[in-house]
Amino acid sequence: MSLIVTLLPALMGIIDKFFPNAEDSNKAKSELIAKVMDMDTKQMEVNQQEAANQNLFVSGWRPGVAWMCVGMWSLYYVMALVVNPIMVFNGHTPLTLPDISVVENLLYALLGLGSLRTIEKLKLK
Repeated sequence: MSLIVTLLPALMGIIDKFFPNAEDSNKAKSELIAKVMDMDTKQMEVNQQEAANQNLFVSGWRPGVAWMCVGMWSLYYVMALVVNPIMVFNGHTPLTLPDISVVENLLYALLGLGSLRTIEKLKLK
């Protein structure tokens, strides 16, 4: 979800303060919503062109980011659950694990956006 969509309710309240007349307020709100929908439509067109491109560096960046997140997440938990106990059992110091919260947040965002898009597609049918 884009930032503008998140801020839309607050923007609607600001419009109400600038336009005390209900008719003018509704007109301004309609124009704002139309502009947001236009931006969303243009972004979807860019996404479609990007996904249809044959060049892996153009069409493959999203799956690449997803696979990087999955790989980092897998390595993190393999090290935490498999390698470190073996090292401690053999008398060695466990490996220091990197902070994975950024990668986790990115993966959760990618998964969330994917499910929202699926829900959006189901509602359109």
